[in-house]
Amino acid sequence: MKKYFFAITIMCFTVYICNAQKTTRYSQSPPPSPYAEGCDDNEERFDCSDEKLRNLAFQALSQEDIEKVIQKTKKDTIFMNTNLFFYENRTLALEKSSLKFHERELNFFEIDLSFSLEDIPFKPVAMTKATKSRFASHLFLKIDRENKKLIPLPYYEPERVPFSGPEKYIVYPGCESKKTNEALRKCMSKNISKHVAEYFDVELATKLNLNGIQKIYVIFTVDKKGAIIKVKAKAPHPRLAREARRVVKSLPKMEPGELENTKIDIRYTLPIVFKVQ
Repeated sequence: MKKYFFAITIMCFTVYICNAQKTTRYSQSPPPSPYAEGCDDNEERFDCSDEKLRNLAFQALSQEDIEKVIQKTKKDTIFMNTNLFFYENRTLALEKSSLKFHERELNFFEIDLSFSLEDIPFKPVAMTKATKSRFASHLFLKIDRENKKLIPLPYYEPERVPFSGPEKYIVYPGCESKKTNEALRKCMSKNISKHVAEYFDVELATKLNLNGIQKIYVIFTVDKKGAIIKVKAKAPHPRLAREARRVVKSLPKMEPGELENTKIDIRYTLPIVFKVQ
């Protein structure tokens, strides 16, 4: 008779306004993260890339662009959010890239720029293994209406860091008494682990003649209504992936997360690992 050992953990979450990251476990060190050209000799390559993108995007704004921004908002302080996506050959994915101006995290506007994002002299360094990459950076700006200027505030400290997650976390049924986001996360993780361990049919591994450690990765979204949507799974066998999707889709409806008093979508990555011996 075969025995099964489960290890289930929620690895990460991303709010829908952020790009989702797929979490993977590596037996060795994970591959290096892409960084910008010109940051090779900098120990903090991520910070260097962030600062470089922030500065280059701001410098690309013409006086015409600046005046359009000033006309679009009544706020005195806003922030500019730049997102650049690159294909494996390091060319810019223009249709996926953007430059937006935010009054708040969920309240933003765009203008008809006087330049193309391809004109920003920013490019990822060539990696040993070609990979898609994304760079994002935001810069707070003070609006000087009298002189028609945008004044960069690189060291501005807002009450809340943009894109740092929901202000109110998802509430899984039975976790209503938890008061903090951290407590809600732990409670939800515990209950999802229990649900998967109870309903996942590990006997499939025997039927499929699989042995050893089986790793399944599931990505799903808890939408604005608290429903489970967009369930995707990657597994050693298609039937294990189908079973993982079935179990995740059977999760109960939840109270959705909130940001700026608005219900939002939140995406999860859920690894399901069990050993057959």
